[in-house]
Amino acid sequence: MDLEHAEKVLSMQDTDEAEPAKVGEVIEVVTSAKLMTEVVTTAATTITAAQMPKDSAPRRRRGVIIQDPKETAIASVIMHS
Repeated sequence: MDLEHAEKVLSMQDTDEAEPAKVGEVIEVVTSAKLMTEVVTTAATTITAAQMPKDSAPRRRRGVIIQDPKETAIASVIMHS
């Protein structure tokens, strides 16, 4: 941001001595707008760079069968999720 440039441009224009507050307000608004644009542009770039890649395929899981030697007729299946 070049504040001196904005002041030079406004000082080259004909202004009344009764309106110096308006000229200062215009400079402040222009400066604030430039700063907001710069901050938004920087934030958008940062957010875009922070994206994470997706997994190509889901992980597969297997079931585990537990058998008690005393109870051979009953089998339990435990599924991990």
